[in-house]
Amino acid sequence: MRQQEIHAWLSSLLPATDLSNLQYIQADASSRKYLRLRTPTDSFVIMDTKPDQELTKFITIAKILAAHKISVPQIIHCNAEQGLLLMSDLGTQTYQEILANGTTEQIDSLYLDAIMTLLKIQRINTNASVGYEFISMNDAYIRTRLEIFSTWYLQKHLGLALDDNILHIIDQMQQLFSKTFAEVPQVLVHVDYHCRNLMVTPTNNPGVLDFQDAACGPITYDLVSLFQDAYISWPRSQVESWVNTYQEFATQAGIMPPMSSTALLRNFDLVGLQRHIKNLGIFARLHHRDQKSNYLHDIPALLRYIGDTCQRYSELSWLMDFIAEEVQG
Repeated sequence: MRQQEIHAWLSSLLPATDLSNLQYIQADASSRKYLRLRTPTDSFVIMDTKPDQELTKFITIAKILAAHKISVPQIIHCNAEQGLLLMSDLGTQTYQEILANGTTEQIDSLYLDAIMTLLKIQRINTNASVGYEFISMNDAYIRTRLEIFSTWYLQKHLGLALDDNILHIIDQMQQLFSKTFAEVPQVLVHVDYHCRNLMVTPTNNPGVLDFQDAACGPITYDLVSLFQDAYISWPRSQVESWVNTYQEFATQAGIMPPMSSTALLRNFDLVGLQRHIKNLGIFARLHHRDQKSNYLHDIPALLRYIGDTCQRYSELSWLMDFIAEEVQG
């Protein structure tokens, strides 16, 4: 039935187009589905989703990003009642594919492009002047993500009971993350600016996907998404080099006030802790609730990031003990 609806809708938009090669493509972690339609002269992507606010958010934020010269899918037509969206196609090659097998020069080039695009994102005003009110990565935002971690990872995945000790640890994390998030400038954050959401494009690289959860938050958040990726890991020295490159450009652009590289890396690491702990909950939820168990393979990378950061800062000994005793067993 759904396929018939999609075919009828596309036929009305693209008459005389052969729809026989319309195919579903790999879905992301959400409930959204995507199809690709290739014609002799073009290629399109169709989003198949619920007719809800998520669709409206996607379209609105896509237009904001495109207005600031960021390479995002062009919105061609929307059927809000049916939850269908026709978009331009940014291609099939993700950053992940090149980063996994590319030369040093290719990898550095891709990350430099990603840094320059990130600076464009961070220049966008997050106030009402852009016609959209971005949510804030504030105390409530952090608390909600910790609840996902405690509910889905600690309780559901590990089978732990939330005793007084664990509740105290979670409260300490809340205080740490709230303080850390507020220590740096607040900018527009993509939220999932990682190698699976960045497409290699011939012009204005990279193409940027999955931006509908964009929020106003710490300037280091997307750096963590980019350089402490759950899907590909790099030596610490290389990560620090790329973060320093970002800092040079961000400072020159006036996006970041002068600060020591040590202070920036510390904020990067602690913001990263929040993101990795949040993702433990998200990945566990995808497995237990959504039957998307492939994300379990990425949990060890998150635990390594968390452990490395806890070992790097002595004031995190309480979290290191918790991770070693309860989370990793």
